Amino acid sequence: MGSSYLEVQVAMVMLAVGMAGLYSMTVVQTRQANRLRDSLPPADVAALNQAPTVWQRKLGVYATIDDAVVPADPVLPRTDGETIVDNQDGAPGFTFYQEPSDPNSWISWTHSYTYNGNAHYHRSTDLVGSWCQFESNGLLPGNYEVLVTHPSFSSLGDAVPYEIYDGTTLLGTVNVDQTQSTSGTSYGGRMFDSLGVYTIDSGQLRVRLTDGPGCSNYILADAILISSQRVLDVVSITRDANGGATAVLEKVP
Repeated sequence: MGSSYLEVQVAMVMLAVGMAGLYSMTVVQTRQANRLRDSLPPADVAALNQAPTVWQRKLGVYATIDDAVVPADPVLPRTDGETIVDNQDGAPGFTFYQEPSDPNSWISWTHSYTYNGNAHYHRSTDLVGSWCQFESNGLLPGNYEVLVTHPSFSSLGDAVPYEIYDGTTLLGTVNVDQTQSTSGTSYGGRMFDSLGVYTIDSGQLRVRLTDGPGCSNYILADAILISSQRVLDVVSITRDANGGATAVLEKVP
């Protein structure tokens, strides 16, 4: 048998003798404590929220449980809301403009494949000037992902320009192939494709669809989804009586 087995047997005999009053229980306890001390991990094992006493750590209590642990750094990534701007929203949410020399207006169209059952379309003939626009105001400074949805038909343009603005500043233009179905993110029963993440400082985000040049088919305006990518910071954490907790989050500019 191994020495550890013999030590256990000896310890058990000594414990029985001590309990029978034939030997000093103090001596038995001391010898048992010495064996326990030698067999357990060192007392200086590092741990998060390390237990304060040596014997707590030797007995396996390597960490204490605090009331709440607040992260030192902001929580990343995190979104704090999504906003839909639909083609049926009133101004300034959705507006459109027909260039005076353009014979084709923007036409409201009801179809089950669209978001909320309706869209606007425009017949583009390479004339630059007509446009429609989605707009969201009152945004706090930060990063926002812009996503778009539309039904797909072969008669739609395969490179429809979507211009993204921070107020009056053009941030970028993304050409969207409207002959292909959107397939990125599901929201409200429709699929949305991302146009990218943009930094908005003015409080106003605008997405404008323009006709021409090179866009000689129909272009269609359905809906956009604006998803906040701004950082949230943990302000406080309150423990409840059932062992849960409630966190208060604050938006970081």
